[in-house]
Amino acid sequence: MTARALPRFARSAKVAGSTEIPGGTPMAPSLRSAIGAALAGVLAGNFTIAAQAADKVAVGTGGSASDAPFYIAYDKGFFKDEGLDVDLIVLDSGAKVIAPLGTGELDVGSGALSVGFWNALVRGIKFRIVADRGHAQPGYLYQTVFMRKDLIDSGQFKSLKDLKGMRMGFAAQGVTSLSLLNEAAKYAGIKFEDITPVYLSFPQQIAALQNKALDGTLLIEPQATVAVNAGYGVRFMDTNEFYPYQQISVIFFSDRFAT
Repeated sequence: MTARALPRFARSAKVAGSTEIPGGTPMAPSLRSAIGAALAGVLAGNFTIAAQAADKVAVGTGGSASDAPFYIAYDKGFFKDEGLDVDLIVLDSGAKVIAPLGTGELDVGSGALSVGFWNALVRGIKFRIVADRGHAQPGYLYQTVFMRKDLIDSGQFKSLKDLKGMRMGFAAQGVTSLSLLNEAAKYAGIKFEDITPVYLSFPQQIAALQNKALDGTLLIEPQATVAVNAGYGVRFMDTNEFYPYQQISVIFFSDRFAT
């Protein structure tokens, strides 16, 4: 298998050095080693089987905390130990890995079960789901309803019913968090149409919260930690409260890579 050109909308994200979540604290070496070892068993082993003697493997990520094992394995040299030259490519939304996986620009992707995924299946494009990447579970706080701090402090936002008339940020059209917003609306007794979606990448959402162009969003880590530490917002509610055990994202293999 030969390396394909990188998608024009992506950028290379090869990294070196310690693993640290922006706005948080460095991950303990023992934890890094444990996660890296687990990744080597779950992912690198699969890569070896699928890629055989492949020199390069293009991996698309969404840049969230659940992608940390990829970077730990890269930093620790686990991929090289398996004879793999892995290129980590960051996209601004997990939903955007679907198209390049279907065309073969990516071999592996970490992304969401978005509208694009289901539409691709209907068109006959095949993928392999090989591992969990992120899901809601009690106590995880993996994904939260995140609101501007001034709205909470002023009492303007007290419950999910107050989402009515609010501008909420989403990474792209068709992402799974739009379905999550619908569940939040039903839980609060309001309509999905009562809330205004605004489509911005996660970094742009942080800036929009700061300048009050957004009222809130549904943030995953590490973006939520960055925003909390900067004083831009508050984790109002764990989404598991109104959409329990949601399978948010997974690890994909392209069909050509898997076969």
